[in-house]
Amino acid sequence: MQAKHTPGPWALDNPASLIVRAPTRHRIAEVALVDVALMDNARANAALIAAAPDMLAALHDIVSASDANCGDSLANAINSARAAIARATGET
Repeated sequence: MQAKHTPGPWALDNPASLIVRAPTRHRIAEVALVDVALMDNARANAALIAAAPDMLAALHDIVSASDANCGDSLANAINSARAAIARATGET
């Protein structure tokens, strides 16, 4: 299946940024901040958006490994999924 979204990896401009960019530096998204009290939530939302291509790839890997019933492939896919979750949640 050909992806129709901008290819990843996507990244934040910096760890405190609310701007998500593609490898080409093209702006993917900018999280709106409506209240400074919600800055932590806004940063978490931006990190989640930036991790979206990784999470999609990890899900594809898990489904493929599960369909193939491959133990090692499934273990690798689960490790990819764990890494994507860590990236999305900041749990490095």
